[in-house]
Amino acid sequence: MTTQEIEKLANELNYVGSEESSYVGDNDDNLSFSGGARSFLTEKHSDLRYGFKVTNVMAAKQVVAVCFGDFPTAAAITTYTGETVDALLTDGTLAGAAAAILSAEAANPKLTIAHLSRFTKKNPTALIEIVLQANSDEAWKEKVTIIKANPFFPAETKYLDLNDYLDQYQQQSKKITIPVQEVFPDFQMDDQAIILLPVGGTDVVAVTGVSIQVTLKVGAINNQAGALPKKRKKAFANATRLVNARRKMI
Repeated sequence: MTTQEIEKLANELNYVGSEESSYVGDNDDNLSFSGGARSFLTEKHSDLRYGFKVTNVMAAKQVVAVCFGDFPTAAAITTYTGETVDALLTDGTLAGAAAAILSAEAANPKLTIAHLSRFTKKNPTALIEIVLQANSDEAWKEKVTIIKANPFFPAETKYLDLNDYLDQYQQQSKKITIPVQEVFPDFQMDDQAIILLPVGGTDVVAVTGVSIQVTLKVGAINNQAGALPKKRKKAFANATRLVNARRKMI
């Protein structure tokens, strides 16, 4: 292949010698990966999890906003989306819910739900999967709604029928996995993200005391606070190499 042919092929493949041509996220100071994840290419191997349980002691279904963007109330989300929303996820009795009807608790009490909400609004976090485990099969007769809310563009909405993710094993374990990244590749937890989770009986069957254990599996985190130490480490490494190079020249 001639030089001209190589240059032509490189241009067609958008390989122009810039850093962007080989970018996969592995050396991005603003990103944090964990476990087997080292870049966007291996993001599914992340070991980052956050768990919590939501309980509805009443028979009537309640819809919980697990993520609620920058909306201050359940009513504000309903106005924006047209979807019924009864409460916002928080620790203890849920915001907007009638006393003692809806409650939530983090799997690790030291890692509060409120902290998760604040963190993801400031540090966009990729959502790989949502794992749900319920104490009633009625939980699977519902849909989880995922919405990207942007004031400048129409809302992007996905309705995920939980029954679609059931198989025989999952029916026995009362656990399902929603592959969020596959059905909504650009979705992430941030100040534009809304996730609506129904908890309780359906319109036909009333079930008292439904609880759902939720595990959020996350991938890349756009961790602005984590970028500074990485930049400092690079700076000192570069300074050390420069000093050593000068010493060799003396």
